[in-house]
Amino acid sequence: MDAGEAAPVANSSAFAKGLASGIAISALLVQLWLGVEMQGMRGMYKDFGGAPLPVLTRVVISPGWLLGVPALASLAIVFLIRKRPRPLNLYVGLAALLVATAVGTYWFAQAPLRELAGNISS
Repeated sequence: MDAGEAAPVANSSAFAKGLASGIAISALLVQLWLGVEMQGMRGMYKDFGGAPLPVLTRVVISPGWLLGVPALASLAIVFLIRKRPRPLNLYVGLAALLVATAVGTYWFAQAPLRELAGNISS
């Protein structure tokens, strides 16, 4: 590069794509941690007796969810990182979806405990 040439301009969306990818990977790690931590929830809820669990609670503590979500998320992240599609909204959308999934997994798995705690009176 000559002294008179301008330095190449970095792609401004590259930073945003990297940031969104990092958030998606962080949400994946949280989901993996939840998968380990939530495995005992099924047994704990069985010990509560025959009270029916909300549908979303049953879904998020099921092995299919706890193993399937991280597997699908991993595939989606690998796809984005390897193929590097141009639209930023794919990266942001995946990050938002994985954050919402991790939050939802925690929230709905704990819902019966919060409900039970709200019914306790002294």
